[in-house]
Amino acid sequence: MEKKEEIQQESKSIGKILREERENLGLSQEEIAERLKLRIGFIDAIEKEEWDKLPHPTFVKGFIRSYARLLRIEEKIGDSYKHIFRDKEEAPKRKKKSLKRICFFGIIFFSLILIAAFFSVLKKTHKKENTKEKISSGHIEKADSIYFDQPVRFPAILKLKTRKRTWLKIAVDNYRPETYRLEAGEYICWQIKEGFDLLVGDASGVEIWLNNMPITLPQKEKHALYLRVNKKNLKKVSRI
Repeated sequence: MEKKEEIQQESKSIGKILREERENLGLSQEEIAERLKLRIGFIDAIEKEEWDKLPHPTFVKGFIRSYARLLRIEEKIGDSYKHIFRDKEEAPKRKKKSLKRICFFGIIFFSLILIAAFFSVLKKTHKKENTKEKISSGHIEKADSIYFDQPVRFPAILKLKTRKRTWLKIAVDNYRPETYRLEAGEYICWQIKEGFDLLVGDASGVEIWLNNMPITLPQKEKHALYLRVNKKNLKKVSRI
């Protein structure tokens, strides 16, 4: 507290010293302003110690030095005026550091949000793909084996009709597999040039013909069928 009071006393004396010395020399504020090339309002504010009406402290300290030099009282003024502006000069620095700190933590915070969002989307996508894969494959460990008693001529026509809702996955002529969700009573066919891989979720829910020849299917409920036919091995049917 004592230190602050000393600083306040020193700051109060500067304006008085300058004004009293000016008046002793018989000079007006207008004359001082003209000689220092300053606005008269600046001279008045310095003498009244109205620091808030003046520019940045760096400029004001220069004004006070020039004013004291003009009145030839530099030694009397000394460096006491510097204490006036110390807090004002340090405040913006503290504010700048505080702002930098806020920005730094803000960037970290938003980065963490973005990372969390990215992994959340990735997790959902992965979960969606897994779900899709389970749907398309039925999460089936085994499928019934079907064998042909007669040779298959290519190109061939594969026809399928549904008795009830089911799903199937088919790859024709080594093309990318396609997945279907079919309702009861739907009819679909494919032209086969080289071969096909067919996976049906419920063999009891479909009827299949190959070149108009019906294929006998197991009638167990929710029993999967995996059927593979190609030119190299017409009778081979793989297990899932």
